[in-house]
Amino acid sequence: MSYVIAKKTNIHFNRRSSQERRSTSLPHFNYWGCRGRRGQIRRQEDLIGVYLDKYPAQLLWLTVVILGLCFMDAILTLSLLQRGAVEINPFMAMLMNMSTHLFAGVKMAITTLSLVWLVIHHNFMVLGLFRVQSLIYAFLLLYLGLVAYESFLLLIEPLFG
Repeated sequence: MSYVIAKKTNIHFNRRSSQERRSTSLPHFNYWGCRGRRGQIRRQEDLIGVYLDKYPAQLLWLTVVILGLCFMDAILTLSLLQRGAVEINPFMAMLMNMSTHLFAGVKMAITTLSLVWLVIHHNFMVLGLFRVQSLIYAFLLLYLGLVAYESFLLLIEPLFG
């Protein structure tokens, strides 16, 4: 076996700019939203159980709508309690006895943290049966039903009160 060793020629072009790019302390604004972040699943085998850096806009809107419905639920619950209803959830009843602001704050915090967790894990499976994203839609439907039910109770309460 024989090997041929060729002489390397080193052609060096100086393409460096005079400004050091690493000298700035904060990256440009477009770095946070537009650069190289994983925003969608590229391979079919990665369809389940993948974390993303950017989430679909539809999840943001679902989260905002659910948080709005949670806020409406808190207001309607307080309104029903003023008219003689009883809070069945013992934890929320204890919070309500302490302060209505505490009740509303804890209710919104629990819902917000739960939604953040669900959005982060929206590509994962629950018990191998359905995706976590389906739970977000289920919570939307449950909150819609709850707000509709509480609104119905407020409408018929003067009839029976």
